[in-house]
Amino acid sequence: MTTESLQDQWHDFTQETSMHGLKYVKIKKIALVRRIVWAILILVMLGYLCWAGYLLLDVYFKKTVKTKVKVRNASNLTFPTVTICNRNYWKQSAAEGPNATAEIKDTMRNILKDLYYPSSQSPPPDGKYNWSSPFLASWDKAGQNATGALEVMAHTLKETFVFCLVNGVTTPCDKIFKQVKTDAGLCYQFNQDGSFVSHTAGLSGGIQIFLDALTHEYYVGPFSYSEGFSVVVHEADVEPLVAELSYGIKTGTHTNMIVQRKETRRQPPPADDNQADCFDSENLPNPLHYYSTYSYSACYYECQISYVLNQCGCVDFLHPPYKGAGTCGVKGMLYCVTPAKREFASNPVYLEKCACKSTCNETQYSAKISGYTFPSENFRKDFEDMLNVSVDYMRRNYAAVDISYGQMSYELLEESFAYSFADIVASLGGTFGVSLGASILTMFEFVEFVTLSVARLIVQLADKSSKSTPIKPFKNSVSADSNDHSLQETWRQENQSDNKWQDSTMKGWAIG
Repeated sequence: MTTESLQDQWHDFTQETSMHGLKYVKIKKIALVRRIVWAILILVMLGYLCWAGYLLLDVYFKKTVKTKVKVRNASNLTFPTVTICNRNYWKQSAAEGPNATAEIKDTMRNILKDLYYPSSQSPPPDGKYNWSSPFLASWDKAGQNATGALEVMAHTLKETFVFCLVNGVTTPCDKIFKQVKTDAGLCYQFNQDGSFVSHTAGLSGGIQIFLDALTHEYYVGPFSYSEGFSVVVHEADVEPLVAELSYGIKTGTHTNMIVQRKETRRQPPPADDNQADCFDSENLPNPLHYYSTYSYSACYYECQISYVLNQCGCVDFLHPPYKGAGTCGVKGMLYCVTPAKREFASNPVYLEKCACKSTCNETQYSAKISGYTFPSENFRKDFEDMLNVSVDYMRRNYAAVDISYGQMSYELLEESFAYSFADIVASLGGTFGVSLGASILTMFEFVEFVTLSVARLIVQLADKSSKSTPIKPFKNSVSADSNDHSLQETWRQENQSDNKWQDSTMKGWAIG
């Protein structure tokens, strides 16, 4: 193969390829200026193709995500778990007891104020309380079993709930609410297992409850400086952050909570160039020790418990049992647990070490709240007869709460990869077509041309190498040459005799 044949092959490729414009670069019949212009255009388009292709591939390999927000209708919706807590930890009558002296009552109040009031940001001096006195020694020891004491002193379910309606039907409250311990003390939950399903919007598919705050029983505690209830609507397997994220329900009001459901489906790491920041709870093992289901709130609680245990050697009585650790007594709560919890919450370094993340797939609930004065003057007499309490008591202590869906639909926020493999192929093909009028098959044409050219070049080099290799002469080359000459001479003589015979014959024919 010669260099000229490679040029011919290149010429054929330019004239037959599906790429637009390339044939005008090679045709010698058109003006040189036109050929140069076409060459420049092709180079510019080739540069654009490389730039656009790089951007597309960069998005694809970085697993960049896009977010879609949809509103979907549903014939039925799982009702949220509802957690309700009285703002008061424990009843005054149960905390002080019937035999407490004025001195004991004052001591208890002062200790609880130092323990819970926001103004008490540092532990009291060591000599402020005589912890060796019989009362404080026994109270401190009893504090180590504060969970049991809290159950005795807290507002009971029967005291808290006046009556309940589910789907518009009166239902015993103790059948639908369960006691649970939260960061806001002992609370009560509806739909704890997530089995209740709403088939219609409004109270026909929701709950209506009447609550009694028992404000005359309010005692010193972290939230008892205000009267009423805290309400959280959340997913069944999520630990509620009552102290941090809750709706407030005032006494003397009828509150209407219209619930909205929102589902979030995020792509787990390494999506979005490793910027995805969620925990893939469906595919990764649960890293928590106490909570069986991972959630951000459960991770936060467990991290706080671990910090307090490391600092104090015991845990808050509101915390669940953790690694066999005991509950701190009143003195331990006052001088160690409460300062440690404040330090944990206020120092972002500790929160960063926890590395708590929301789950990639989660369901959240929010509510729109409106309220009215309860009870109205028009129904004053009816409520007094039905509940056997005065209207003044109701307005000071009672709260009515309606919780239901406003519409049978939910919002879905869903992440997906910006480009799938099919998308990237289609986009690259479109870019090829726009820039060079080519397709992906054009790439195979070029690959074929290069492959054949390289193959021909290799064959050409192999031929040249074989021709340049010297051939060694035979040992009897001289005798072979002499034999060749003798054979040639014999053939020549025989050929001459034949010619003479032919000449004589021809003469004979001519004479005759």
